[in-house]
Amino acid sequence: DELQADASDTVFTYVICAVCPVRDGKQELGYFSGENEFHGYAASQLVGSPELGFMFPAFDNRMANIHNALLYSKNAAQIHHEFIDAVFHTEAPLSAEEQKAAFQTALAEALDKSCSFDVVQAVHEQIRERIVQHKESKDPEPLDITAREVGEILEKSGISETQVQAFKERYAKEFGEGAALNPSNIIDSGKFELVTPQVKVSVDPEYSYMLETKIINGKKYILIPADEGLEVNGLNVTINNP
Repeated sequence: DELQADASDTVFTYVICAVCPVRDGKQELGYFSGENEFHGYAASQLVGSPELGFMFPAFDNRMANIHNALLYSKNAAQIHHEFIDAVFHTEAPLSAEEQKAAFQTALAEALDKSCSFDVVQAVHEQIRERIVQHKESKDPEPLDITAREVGEILEKSGISETQVQAFKERYAKEFGEGAALNPSNIIDSGKFELVTPQVKVSVDPEYSYMLETKIINGKKYILIPADEGLEVNGLNVTINNP
């Protein structure tokens, strides 16, 4: 049957290491039934949830992979390079935050003045759409994206072939030739945010297509349609014709 077809006669043996903080217990008031009295007491030490850890070997393609280990970090922005170097004696991979920063740098420097609102909006929307479709498909294989695929998005957005090639070269420099990234590491699929020195605007990514930029009388504006109602601090307001 289906269960037996998916079974294996190979035993997966592994080691899990968890690094947990230990803190002194707090002084509390407790009731001692034998003495019929309340006394102060404190647990000597308490073990907190893991800050980091790893499983070795990794489990890839239904078998042990002794060349890889699965690393866990409570804070995705801190993967503890010193721990990886001390335990595995290898260069640590980029954290999700570092991947996002490197991707944005590659995009901004390669496109220069062509890194417009419309281009960034298109990149965000199309990568987000891939994330949504992959989640809905329930595909067990992890989703990834390459420089070539991002380059195709840029080309469709009107970016020149020279600048697309410059992006691919910068991407390869940051992540390695042919590297594939987790799309969730390079964009925030749950947020679309615009920031100026004076204003911050957050928009549901599903409706980011409604935003547009325009230059009016020499000034740059971000336009947001408000035909279906507008609230200011929870109060319904109207927009009057001039």
